[in-house]
Amino acid sequence: MEKDHPQTSLRAHIFNNYINVFAPSAFQVTKEMDEELAEKARLLLENVIPELFRWFGSEESVDAILRHKLRCDRALEAPVRKSAAFSTNLPNCRRGQNKTCRVEGLIREESPTLIDRLRPSLDESEQLQRAVEVFESVLGDPGRELSVSNCRRAGDCLIAMEGSGSATHALSSNAREWRAISEAVEFEFVHVTFPEERTR
Repeated sequence: MEKDHPQTSLRAHIFNNYINVFAPSAFQVTKEMDEELAEKARLLLENVIPELFRWFGSEESVDAILRHKLRCDRALEAPVRKSAAFSTNLPNCRRGQNKTCRVEGLIREESPTLIDRLRPSLDESEQLQRAVEVFESVLGDPGRELSVSNCRRAGDCLIAMEGSGSATHALSSNAREWRAISEAVEFEFVHVTFPEERTR
């Protein structure tokens, strides 16, 4: 579960709900059986994760189809296995090496309309406020270069901008941000919920 990842609680919540839906018998196993199953799963995942990564980078994958606008190299960094587990998957931006990055260019091309469409929802979401601040800083400065932290602040909006024109739907458990983003880029929003999801 990448315990050092900043979204580890959310990931655990999603994972536990997945178990509740697809593995109701999991609560009848003993501690020893549970540990054995977990070890088998770990060994399988050690082989599956690199294979999944290679597929995501292939020409057939959705990721490759959508990566044509931003051309960000962060998505190209493979997961690295340490002695006991894979490292936290927060790749570093290769700003000095990646000469094809088009984040600032894409923001200048597409964000003015996006900002106007998001403005009615900004009071409800600090995340969207932070994204719009990044967009406005780029629009006001022709020489602006974004850092990896800027890209993270604008993350969901950048994903939507990348997919606009190619994707038709957005699926997320985070309705607060993604409903507004979907309306702004004209996606059909599908709210993903789980049987025991806590109300917020």
